[in-house]
Amino acid sequence: MTDDVATPIEGFSTYSFPADGRTVYRRGPESRPGVILLHELPGMVEECVALGRELSSPADDFDGFDVHMPLLFGQPNQSGSPREMVQGLWCMRAEMSLFSLSRPSPITTWVADLANEVAVRSGHRRVGVIGMCLTGSLVLGLVAETAVGAVVASQPSLPFAISPPHRRSYGVPPDVIAPHVADGPPVLATRYRRDLWCPRQRFVSLARTYDHELPPPDQGERQDETLGNLRIIDVPGRRHALLTLHRDDETVEDVKQFLVTSLVAS
Repeated sequence: MTDDVATPIEGFSTYSFPADGRTVYRRGPESRPGVILLHELPGMVEECVALGRELSSPADDFDGFDVHMPLLFGQPNQSGSPREMVQGLWCMRAEMSLFSLSRPSPITTWVADLANEVAVRSGHRRVGVIGMCLTGSLVLGLVAETAVGAVVASQPSLPFAISPPHRRSYGVPPDVIAPHVADGPPVLATRYRRDLWCPRQRFVSLARTYDHELPPPDQGERQDETLGNLRIIDVPGRRHALLTLHRDDETVEDVKQFLVTSLVAS
């Protein structure tokens, strides 16, 4: 749910998807592959807009991407206040499976349709998708989509970790992912090690779906494991928003290179 008129972002164009639907902000070289950046729970905070700007800006050894940022609720450049967090949960309560162990978030279908639209707009066959926090789990359900060529699931927080089964769940039924373990798009999953919103058990379960065991991390060391078509990065710390509010620069660079390798260099 968004306000009737979305606030402009300097340097970004906008379009509605579908024609009378949500506002999507677009920026970047139109000759490059498309990347969909889904904002997290507080909303499209300033740090998320900055990440979209960075991903769409050519720089040394990085040509940038055609970035598309749909506004799921609120307005861009929000502060991420507790009030905005509560408003975001209220707005998305019907579209996100906050507690279900087996029901993918209904908005996943809309994101899949947007991925097909972005592929057409960018002129490239496959696009990348980045989900964070509330949207970090739903992007895992996109591995079956032919238009998706790379998936980044940062601190996936659904279902809320209210019980041991919820802590083990990554929000998508394993039988959705299992058929695409070998030939589906590569997946990069990231989290802070002591993030209570995204428990380690969640990544252990995801690794097992990819037919691998996730090794225990060395104490105090950054863990970076490639397990077949799945890559897991576990960063020491108790914070949460790895790519935005609590940004880890090394992980952001890993995401950029992962997208380059998956969408351009392959």
